[in-house]
Amino acid sequence: MAENSGGYIGNKPSDSSVTIARQAYTTTGITTDFTFRSGYTPGYLDAYLNGVRLIETDDYVATDGTTLSLSTAAQEGDTLELIAYKAFNVSEFTLETELGGNFNVSNNLTVGGNINLEGNLDLQDGDKILLGTGDDLQIYHDGGTNYIEDAGVGNLHLKTNGSEIRIEGSSASLARFFNDASVELHHNGSKKIETTSSGINITGTTDTDQLIVSGVSTFSGNLNVGTGATVGFGTTAYFKDNAKAIFGDGEDLQIYHDDSISYISDQGTGALRILSNQIRIRNAADTEEIATFNQNGSVDLYYDNEKKFETTSTGSLVTGILTATDFSGASGGAADFPNGLTGTTGTFSGNVSAVDGTFTGNVSIAGTLTYEDVTNIDAVGIITANAGIYLDDSIIHLGDTNTKIRFPAADTITAETSGTERLRVTSDGNIGIGTDGPTAESGFTKVLHVYDDSPQVLLERETGTGNVKAGLNAWSGNASLETFTATPLRIRTSGNTNQLYLKTNGNIGIDDADPRTGLTIAKYGTAPTTNANTYSMPAGRWVSTWNTSTANNVDYWAGFGGSGYAISSGSVNIALASNHNNTSQQAGMYIAGEATSLTSADFTIGKLVAGSATGSSDVAGNQRATKSELMRVTGAGSVGIGTNAPGAKVHVESPAATAGWQIRTDSDGLSNESGFYRDVNDDYECVIRNGDGGLAFIKNNGGSSNPNLHFHVDATEKMRITHDGKVGINTQNPQTTLEVAGTISQTVIEYPTIRSTLDLNFAATKVLDDRVTFTRDGVGTYIDENGLVKYASNNVPRFDHDFDTRESLGLLIEESRTNKFTYSTTIGGTGWTLQGTTADYTANTTEVAAPDGTFTALKWYPSSIPQYLYQNLSNIGTTQSTMSVWVRCPAGESRTFFMNLYSPSQNNGSGSFTATDQWQRFTWTFTPQSQANVYPIVPDSIGTYYVWAPQLEEGAFATSYIPTSGSTVTRGADIAKITGTNFTDFHNATEGTLYGEYKSTSETAPYILMLSDGTDNNRTIVIANYDGYQGVVKYNNGTNQAVIDGGTPIANANNKTALAFKKDDFALSLNGGTVVTDTSGDVSVNNTMTIGSRHGADSFANTTINAIKYYNKRLPNAQLQGLTQQ
Repeated sequence: MAENSGGYIGNKPSDSSVTIARQAYTTTGITTDFTFRSGYTPGYLDAYLNGVRLIETDDYVATDGTTLSLSTAAQEGDTLELIAYKAFNVSEFTLETELGGNFNVSNNLTVGGNINLEGNLDLQDGDKILLGTGDDLQIYHDGGTNYIEDAGVGNLHLKTNGSEIRIEGSSASLARFFNDASVELHHNGSKKIETTSSGINITGTTDTDQLIVSGVSTFSGNLNVGTGATVGFGTTAYFKDNAKAIFGDGEDLQIYHDDSISYISDQGTGALRILSNQIRIRNAADTEEIATFNQNGSVDLYYDNEKKFETTSTGSLVTGILTATDFSGASGGAADFPNGLTGTTGTFSGNVSAVDGTFTGNVSIAGTLTYEDVTNIDAVGIITANAGIYLDDSIIHLGDTNTKIRFPAADTITAETSGTERLRVTSDGNIGIGTDGPTAESGFTKVLHVYDDSPQVLLERETGTGNVKAGLNAWSGNASLETFTATPLRIRTSGNTNQLYLKTNGNIGIDDADPRTGLTIAKYGTAPTTNANTYSMPAGRWVSTWNTSTANNVDYWAGFGGSGYAISSGSVNIALASNHNNTSQQAGMYIAGEATSLTSADFTIGKLVAGSATGSSDVAGNQRATKSELMRVTGAGSVGIGTNAPGAKVHVESPAATAGWQIRTDSDGLSNESGFYRDVNDDYECVIRNGDGGLAFIKNNGGSSNPNLHFHVDATEKMRITHDGKVGINTQNPQTTLEVAGTISQTVIEYPTIRSTLDLNFAATKVLDDRVTFTRDGVGTYIDENGLVKYASNNVPRFDHDFDTRESLGLLIEESRTNKFTYSTTIGGTGWTLQGTTADYTANTTEVAAPDGTFTALKWYPSSIPQYLYQNLSNIGTTQSTMSVWVRCPAGESRTFFMNLYSPSQNNGSGSFTATDQWQRFTWTFTPQSQANVYPIVPDSIGTYYVWAPQLEEGAFATSYIPTSGSTVTRGADIAKITGTNFTDFHNATEGTLYGEYKSTSETAPYILMLSDGTDNNRTIVIANYDGYQGVVKYNNGTNQAVIDGGTPIANANNKTALAFKKDDFALSLNGGTVVTDTSGDVSVNNTMTIGSRHGADSFANTTINAIKYYNKRLPNAQLQGLTQQ
């Protein structure tokens, strides 16, 4: 049997001639073992997990005829499909030579087992042994030549378990390939080339036009290079001891090493020339100079990397001591320098005679040096000068040249240690430590300026009992005056008076040598001259302290203290000075809070009720005014107004029988006061006024035994609830549970009063009713309740969910689509062209899980912009198409990208998309050219992108993901129908009502639900039409009987449509809207219900259908409206 287009050997599994049974499972948990109810013959069973065919023994075991065990357990929601086939066996087929010896097959022979040959397989010229699905490996003879031909796209491997593979001639070996060892190439039976673990060995002479060696080459003889040839070394050329690099016909120049010494030897009669702009001789480690020869410049000689000799344009320079047995021009051993002597250091044991002598270093003289200004210089004695010692800049410590006393400028002295200036005295008398520019701040004339990252000045006084230390300190953003012993810090003025005193316990006193509070101000103030613009300060003290009363030792007191302002036991006082010196009108000038005996945590607020003569002056001795408590905040957070014991979070209390507002709110300039009001009868009212002053209020009256609740609008009572539970509307004396004085009207909106004969709630149940026949060719994807992309195999319905909210959306119905990206599951890998370095792309990253929960996403970190990946598609066509791709960024990051055709260098396609740190599916609809490079993502910035599941499909919108791995894949349409008795059991031929609930789409007229006779002649349809009607009834060769427009569905939201039909009586309501009717027409003749399409051929919903219902009666209009209310 030949292989057919479906990918099966023989008939397709759906052919009953070979298929025994088919069974599908959808797991509700992690499952390994499955039972096949119909049984199977081992070896004749196919298994598909989520649409992917499994391999027996690798992926599952099925040997007992009833059960199948997976090697890796299926997860919750996975679908396993099992297909069993009829079996036939040819246990043994033997050809005997007595039967003629030949077995001729005029067509193909397909054998499921092995073929064992005891004789020859005789093929004629041109006949081939073909191996592989694509006849990739071919073995044949064409009449003159024998061939082993690799005709496929893979590699040709020769393998052996023996020690070697040989290629033999008629009389001698041509090549030998040893297992895990060498390869030999022979000439006339003699080995000429042999591979080794380190390279190759060549026997004999090798003549090459060009020899390029990437590794190490070893030559046992001489290597001769012809005239005009060039030898280049990529890294290193090695010469053994006494092996020479020889140049010239007479071997004149030789470079070699003899085991201990390296030589550059000129053996010829000419000169040895070294040509360079600069020649440098350095030590073996290349870290020190020995000699340098500079073109048109000096020759320098070094000792231990220090230059000692240098030629100049006028002579030479010697650094250090020059020692010689004699000098040119000298007589009698004396040094005679008629042209002068310049040097750094000179040592002479005899007389020195020179016209001029300049030494930049030391001059050591064993005798006495005398000149006009110096009496005597003794190396170990005293230097006496007639008129002082004049120094150019420094006094330097002998043997410690970086320690100096310097005179860097006029009237300036500095001291240096370790080569750094430490101290400077400037011409204006300022002293700087750590700064070469000591400056005086405003108000200072002579300063000690200490400059450092954390400068400090320390003062220490030695006493008989110990040292007292104090210091100034400054560091980043801070400055301090500190003591370093248990000594208080004082600031004094004339008279040795402690104006400010900081004790070691942190208390501060102003004019108080012994402060006992955090801050004590003991200085009495005096009132200034009275005027209208001056504030006066009452005489007294400002203190903050813990109350010392043993009965109230936890209370805190702050305010003015002193005579007349003494600490009050158990109180907290805050006092403000009188305003503008208005001492005669002090009533209301003080704010005070007092704790009570209830709890020390309570806080009260009072006010002055009157001033007095003793409270209206600014001199010490006057008393504060009296006050009364107005409000209290308790330690528990309750607020009492008019009560010192609030019983709730806010408690307002007024005297008994006091009418008026208890709590009130209103707006300035408007009569809209609202709140709680107490009337003259002690009844409480909750008053609510609108912005225009319109009045409404609720009143409770009737006393403690018979309370009634009254509801008033304006000044008229509209409703009353009595103490015994009776409700009266427009009556103040209801006699029944509900009494209405007036007319009661009922809405026209109702709910169905009969039960539907078909009720399929796909979103709630997530299963397909047994009466529905469902088919789909190919794997489909959907979002499960965990927000993961899942795979459904052939003929398995999909119940979709919102990716973000996880909301169940119902049955997914889509038209057939093809993903033209051939390698969507391996983005960034096989089948994709990548721009940039390989390190920029990480396929199957484990940093984040893909939307399907696997680690199959591509991590892409473009090292430059623009950077791109693409597929070149020849089948893209010119039909409007939609491209989609899943993209996200790392946590906390977002960046932009775009999609494009033809060229990635500019954003001339989709516009910009923004990827966040959550997976999103982005789509772009466009009209392509016939062939193009297609770029599903072109990054706009450098940073990490995670990419998954690109899709390119013809159509004006994207559908669910279609995985591909080597070729385009087509997902068939979702087709759901109810026919036969499953249909007639619930259908009424003369009247009925259809109900469909669905998520809106952008399609022009997608079918949600249809009754028909299987043709276009008779149809009753619920349509999600944005441009017109939502209900259509056709009869008698497709003639319209009713076409009803109920309005426009809500975009991107759930919609509900109900269509009622009966001869000359049609009605439709959309989303609870006004019922639209049609009063003329016949009903269609039906035997089929189709869900989400027109006969499964076109007009697909391409969305999710939440629920459908069928009533076998024409529901009243009010019930249609109630049924579709949102």
